[in-house]
Amino acid sequence: MCKYCFENELMSFKNEELSNDIDLRISLLLSTKTINFEREVKSEKEIFNSYEIYKCRSCNQKWAYSAAELYWRGFLLKEENLTHYLTTVRNSDKRKKTTYLAIILTLIISITVLFWIIKF
Repeated sequence: MCKYCFENELMSFKNEELSNDIDLRISLLLSTKTINFEREVKSEKEIFNSYEIYKCRSCNQKWAYSAAELYWRGFLLKEENLTHYLTTVRNSDKRKKTTYLAIILTLIISITVLFWIIKF
């Protein structure tokens, strides 16, 4: 991290204003050629749709940026910390899906048993 690019990492944007500030900061850094756009990574299966990689021309630090969208709060992370963070997000998403499936299955069984008891 240097005085030219970003001061710290953000695991998520707490509000829309912070997300917009980061968008503006990236636009400014791109227009002044302080950072370069490296690549975009798209995913259809993830909770997030895509993220972009930028590289600071001063310190050579690579940054991963995902914009906030609906309930996804986005992130701004060093590229070397990205893999760990995405693994954590994926595991959390899998646990939520499993929990919701268990709740739905329990409700279906409960309703079926209730109707069976009422019927007899």
